[in-house]
Amino acid sequence: FARGDDVSAIATLAEAARSPSADENIYALLIRQLAMRRIRVSDDGLLAAAAEIAADKSWPKTLAKFLLGKIDEEGLEALATQTEKPSERSVRMCEMHFYVGMVRLISGDKSTARLRLRSAVATNESALVEYTLTQAFLAALETAQSPAAAVRKLVDPQLLRRGENGDSEAQWLIAETYRRQSER
Repeated sequence: FARGDDVSAIATLAEAARSPSADENIYALLIRQLAMRRIRVSDDGLLAAAAEIAADKSWPKTLAKFLLGKIDEEGLEALATQTEKPSERSVRMCEMHFYVGMVRLISGDKSTARLRLRSAVATNESALVEYTLTQAFLAALETAQSPAAAVRKLVDPQLLRRGENGDSEAQWLIAETYRRQSER
């Protein structure tokens, strides 16, 4: 996805979404949905189907509803804050700003995208895939650098090699994110 190879990202993320956890499926499919939007591929229903089986009040389901156009930006932002746990609120805010920022970027609204992506980085939720992607796309907006080049600078080279030697990049990123979150 960060490399800009959306056709490959769409296929790879569909494969990564075969995880046994509905919430993990949705996270892969959220990024996939962004890739589909970027190249104007018709929605194939995978994200909607995964959201349908997710827990009713799960945050990933809420993000899916946003990308599917069932919740607007203001509604998503309000729902992001509806948790008692400050650490969970921070994670939600990072993810919310990333997805809103990417939708804005894809639609050509670079100034709002830049503000949202900066807000995602300000959460300091560095264990999230969305945080790393945010840094990459923000760097691309603010410099002539590609998102892929920024990701290579941000991610441990040993971990990237691991992704190249067996696991797909998407599978590795998702697994690594959940590993880091479980260590909290």
